[in-house]
Amino acid sequence: MANSWEEIPSELKKVIDVEEENDKKLIEFARRRQGILLAIIASYVPARVSPTRTSPSFVGISEEFGVETVLSRIRSKIPSPDVPVFLLVNSVGGSMSSSYKTSKAIRQCFKDITTYVPHMALSGGTLLALTGNKIVMGTMSQLSALDVQIDRGDGVVVSANALLRSKNKLDAYFSETRVEDAPYSMKAMADSVDPAMMEEYTSAQDTAIDYIAEILAMSGYKNKTSLAKKLVFDLPTHGYVIDYGKAKKLSLKVAPHTEDPEAWQLMRYWLAKYLVRAAGRHFIRCVCPQKALGQSKRAKEETTHGA
Repeated sequence: MANSWEEIPSELKKVIDVEEENDKKLIEFARRRQGILLAIIASYVPARVSPTRTSPSFVGISEEFGVETVLSRIRSKIPSPDVPVFLLVNSVGGSMSSSYKTSKAIRQCFKDITTYVPHMALSGGTLLALTGNKIVMGTMSQLSALDVQIDRGDGVVVSANALLRSKNKLDAYFSETRVEDAPYSMKAMADSVDPAMMEEYTSAQDTAIDYIAEILAMSGYKNKTSLAKKLVFDLPTHGYVIDYGKAKKLSLKVAPHTEDPEAWQLMRYWLAKYLVRAAGRHFIRCVCPQKALGQSKRAKEETTHGA
């Protein structure tokens, strides 16, 4: 249904990848379940932008405009926020601010969201998954920590937690050892600590907690702040695998894939359609149920007629 998106400015089409699906299997499921299908999928094959350089899919400006576009389209067809949403997420994350903005936009539009993570929703992708009233996970499903990642300026990205923990270890060491008695390596590490950067890292982590707690609150979590702190501070590494069992222990609202086998298999099918298509941005796709669309049109017509 490419014609559905003709109103998108031509310049915007160059930076987003948004379409309404015409796959009969997806359309039939949406019709029977009377729900909106929404997918945010990062391919595992990056786009090649030159013979020597590739561009993987990260949550950023493209996803902000893409999600805004698809949500606007959905609202124009089905204005009611009560229609259930089946949200498929496959992403390795990206910008903290973009992940927050896209997550908040989705959560504000709908009351009943079920998130499906057939494979991985990492970092900012985890925040997208948390927009769901529940997250459906299977054998290979993975969420991750939400600690802030810092580019040191040399192309190496490290967790703000690692930097702050290193500083804390130095504080503990020098609380018991005089500077003149410390080995050169410890003195060199202490001298390399930049107080302004430490404050920047702390502020970034505090900002992450605020963003995460806000999304959790919108998704119905009562323990929003304590859970946000767990996701930011308590996991050993940024890539730590949060599977279904660990997600349960963290008090995330997760459900096993066996709860609704049909929906789970459909989401795996949908993911497979895009998983190895080379792309440098997320595929953003939707399906709107025809019955709800018809009801929406009739409601508009009745309102106009009554006026």
